[in-house]
Amino acid sequence: MSAARHLALSPDAFLDWEAEQDTRHEYHRGEVFAMAGGTETHARIIGNLHFALRLALKGRGCTVYTDALRVRVEADDLFTYPDLSVVCGPGAFYDAKRTTLLNPLVLVEVLSPSTAEYDRTIKLRFYRQIPGLAAVVLVAQDAPAVDVFAPDGDGWHATADADGAVAIPGLDVTLALTDLYEGVEPADPRAGA
Repeated sequence: MSAARHLALSPDAFLDWEAEQDTRHEYHRGEVFAMAGGTETHARIIGNLHFALRLALKGRGCTVYTDALRVRVEADDLFTYPDLSVVCGPGAFYDAKRTTLLNPLVLVEVLSPSTAEYDRTIKLRFYRQIPGLAAVVLVAQDAPAVDVFAPDGDGWHATADADGAVAIPGLDVTLALTDLYEGVEPADPRAGA
């Protein structure tokens, strides 16, 4: 996420404004933030995750959406673009054009060096406010590692991948890390962010 533009827009005015923009933006309480572009590694991991989830959920009435679909966190007046969103059953949408999802069951973020801290802290806090959300999956880009955050009786807890696989609460799905990182070259320690 980049610096905010102070446009003082209502949520509906933001949706109208963004529909005319060449780039995507996050919206939080009237402030608008331009979204950063991704890398080949980021795109490959998202593609692998999308394919693996679609295959695992086939015939179960679930839909896996890409980052082209916005999600609204109503409790914090946030519009954002997770890398993947999963809905089981009918989707509920904020707008008649069905561009903004209200009821994701699972959200996935592939961590970029520039946004990892934001995704792990602030954005995770926002996501945890979505009613009915069963899990937030944070996928590392620089090494095969996945953290899953899910609610329990005492709040939210984190689990890490184990034995080369990651279980996703709410979906009854376990994915192999080899599938998620297929075709991803190990990070070059000499490379920059």
